[in-house]
Amino acid sequence: MSRLQIVLAAKGVFAILFLGLPMLFLPLEGFQFLDIPEFSAPSLLFIRLCGALVITVATFQLWTSRDISHKKGGVVGTLVECVLTLMLVWHFIFYGEMATWPILGKLIVCGFAAAQLGFLVAVLSAGWTEVFGHEK
Repeated sequence: MSRLQIVLAAKGVFAILFLGLPMLFLPLEGFQFLDIPEFSAPSLLFIRLCGALVITVATFQLWTSRDISHKKGGVVGTLVECVLTLMLVWHFIFYGEMATWPILGKLIVCGFAAAQLGFLVAVLSAGWTEVFGHEK
């Protein structure tokens, strides 16, 4: 396996296990246990839909790591997903949406942002020349 395949597989597994499945199946009490404030019923629906979207994107990343013929789409999709996630966390942090959150909740969200930034750098470094380089 190439480094790009390993990074995409790790990103897909991380997204499914630590983002998608908890967003789909974690009850409201679980979010409160993690010091993420209580949500209303409509926002819980949004969280569940985001979990389904994360699992869909992660499945595509895992598929790309196995079937390298689709590597350009998988890499571009991963880059877009990482950048949009970082923009969302940027908005939450710097526009004061998390001002009333407890410390643990802030650390969890910032930890996921750091992981996304790490995956963004890893995908760029592992796949830039392989995907976007000149073929000889």
